[in-house]
Amino acid sequence: MIDFCRWLLSLNQRGVKKLGGLPFTDFEMENFRGLDRFREICKAVHSKHYPDAFHFWTAEVNGMDFFLRA
Repeated sequence: MIDFCRWLLSLNQRGVKKLGGLPFTDFEMENFRGLDRFREICKAVHSKHYPDAFHFWTAEVNGMDFFLRA
């Protein structure tokens, strides 16, 4: 999961545009274009907490009103 988060963080706008040819939904592509927010969250945590940051970000982009962490 940490490697996946690092991959997301490594994507720039050019990399995101390359993903446009793959079978992603409009919603998923919009999230790729909004990776700056994920980067912002990740700046505040150690890389071992990237999975938590990813879960927080996905809750945020899905409009969740609450985030429960066990």
